[in-house]
Amino acid sequence: MAKIKAEIWIPNSSLPGYSDTLPNIRSRGVLVLRFPSTKDKFWAKLMLFIAARIGSPPETKIELPYDPTPEQIQEAGYPVEKFKIWNDTPIALNLGSTDRPGHSTALAELRRFIGVTNPLGILRVAHGHHREVFRCAPRKGELGYQSTVGFSDAYPLHIMGLASVQDLARKLPFGTPKLSALQFRSNIYITGSEAYAEDSWKRIRIGAHEYHVVCRTVRCTVPNVDQDTGVRHQAEPRKTMLAFRNIDTGAKKLPCMGMQMVPATQDSLIRVGDDIEVLETGDHYYIGQ
Repeated sequence: MAKIKAEIWIPNSSLPGYSDTLPNIRSRGVLVLRFPSTKDKFWAKLMLFIAARIGSPPETKIELPYDPTPEQIQEAGYPVEKFKIWNDTPIALNLGSTDRPGHSTALAELRRFIGVTNPLGILRVAHGHHREVFRCAPRKGELGYQSTVGFSDAYPLHIMGLASVQDLARKLPFGTPKLSALQFRSNIYITGSEAYAEDSWKRIRIGAHEYHVVCRTVRCTVPNVDQDTGVRHQAEPRKTMLAFRNIDTGAKKLPCMGMQMVPATQDSLIRVGDDIEVLETGDHYYIGQ
């Protein structure tokens, strides 16, 4: 999955040829999926082998509407489907279920590349069907709204300090592949803080907007995967995290790195380079699913 690259192309009204009638503008942009071209399982493995030695293999590209209009949904025949995330059953548009020219072939390639034999869906959260976030998140009575997510595992935002990643990297055994902050898949990476300073944050301001830092991020084995190659290390960095990052009594025997957040207001904006001000600190207690 790490070899599948996703891009979102957003319309720019200042460019020549911009028109509100164009399909990709009506859908507010395009979702682009890129992955190494495959013809069969043997070809897929061969391409990954070659790419690891000489560079990127030929790519297959799939373009899908970012936010299709009701007319586009009807025209393409995108079905509405239910699926399961933890205890929730959100409703989604299946953008991978279509007979548009060229898409069936590309989607078949994607299935071979991933190695699945079951039907493959490319799902987008349906309007009005976001999942409300509870557990450690503030309630509507405090914020004036209940924070929501689409398909995120738990909370809408994740923040961690690069100093924390660097400290962990120094503790890894000799010979462990170089650790990248991207292996933790955070929304927000910060510089200038002490290692693990974010552990005690409760409320912060980023730029002009406030955020509640609601709990620590409990880590599974996904950070063991190199995000460039897709190769999973058999032990690290999770083994090292287990040795010294089992710090939350609500997540016994599980390592924690990074923090989960929700915006204090429904409308917020974060820019690269924004300053961070810590407004409140305190302890955290993780509440599981």
